[in-house]
Amino acid sequence: MRRKIRNWLKTKKIGAGSLVFFRSDTFNGKWVRFWTRSDWSHVGILIEICGELWLLEACSDNKKSIDFILEEPRRRGVQLVKFVDKIIHCTHAIGIRRMIPYLNPLLNTSLFDQYKKHHDTEFTTNKMEFIFAWYDGPCGMNKQNDETMFCSKLVAECLYSLCLLDRKTGEPSNEYTQKDLETIQLTNPKCRSIKYKYDNKIITVKKK
Repeated sequence: MRRKIRNWLKTKKIGAGSLVFFRSDTFNGKWVRFWTRSDWSHVGILIEICGELWLLEACSDNKKSIDFILEEPRRRGVQLVKFVDKIIHCTHAIGIRRMIPYLNPLLNTSLFDQYKKHHDTEFTTNKMEFIFAWYDGPCGMNKQNDETMFCSKLVAECLYSLCLLDRKTGEPSNEYTQKDLETIQLTNPKCRSIKYKYDNKIITVKKK
């Protein structure tokens, strides 16, 4: 099973920097999808380590996936888990938005550095931060807050740190939702010789 999944990922040219979306039908999952107007309730970003794809995510309820540093499941907060195992254990729908091309080794290493930086960061419990991320009306802008993380905030923070989004002109990372990451395109700075982009299509990996 694991070999078959790895071969499928290689065939589809899915690599470091790609975004992974999950659709949960739990109460919280439906609640998130309703307020964000998104088809997805969770998102993470892929890192490559020694030829293996790992998923960097900020999770609120993990019981099975083994964290890279802890070597055991981390119930809540930022974690890095083997993507193949995540696919096997997940009972929800999964989709991937490919990074084209894969992140180069330098950026891939920098993405791993973001994992180490945020590893001890707990999952966000402040509901107002979630609400302001989803709400774009008057007085609805979040202030940057690095004390806690939620899934789309972590992904946006990673893209900012890699200079694939322009932090100077962009919104705080806690203003991003899954809906934003479904369609976002990268603002490539002049210092990057390779122009990265996200595929406009989300590839279905697993249906519920």
